Amino acid sequence: MVQDKLGITINKLVQKKQLLESKKDVAFTDKSIQEIAYDKGYKDPAYFNRVFKNAVGQTPNQFRRTFDYEHRDVFSQNIIELIQMFHKKEHTLGFYADKMNVSVKTLSKKVKQKMNSSLGQLIRYQIIQSAKTMLLENDNIKDVAYNLGFEEANHFSKFFTNYVGVAPSVYKK
Repeated sequence: MVQDKLGITINKLVQKKQLLESKKDVAFTDKSIQEIAYDKGYKDPAYFNRVFKNAVGQTPNQFRRTFDYEHRDVFSQNIIELIQMFHKKEHTLGFYADKMNVSVKTLSKKVKQKMNSSLGQLIRYQIIQSAKTMLLENDNIKDVAYNLGFEEANHFSKFFTNYVGVAPSVYKK
């Protein structure tokens, strides 16, 4: 029932929550990484480091050093959170501009200035990341296409092949 409603398994939901809590602990507490690992149920801190790095792209120590809560860029954080939340169904720049209460032109200019990337590129990147994750979880290509807002599986296949360099079926193998 959870997978039908949310589109992810209960295990993935628990893992996401566990990762979120781990990130909070790493960023906002003085606990050692080893202590955080044990608190979150990991028996091996090295395994926790690998899981954290695979999910976040940085080790917990790197994440702690680069996470500057006092001086973080709220705009960038907000647009990234919006893209992560809505990229599966919303691909238009207008949607994100409305959510940020600015014009498309203003949003595009600000994203380019702060992130050295276009808003469209950020959305496509998030779509590709989600597609890769779903394909590696052995989801059906047609289901992946539908879950990511594509009306036709062949449109998704062309999109994926264009940005990844291989067809979804090849990537899946």
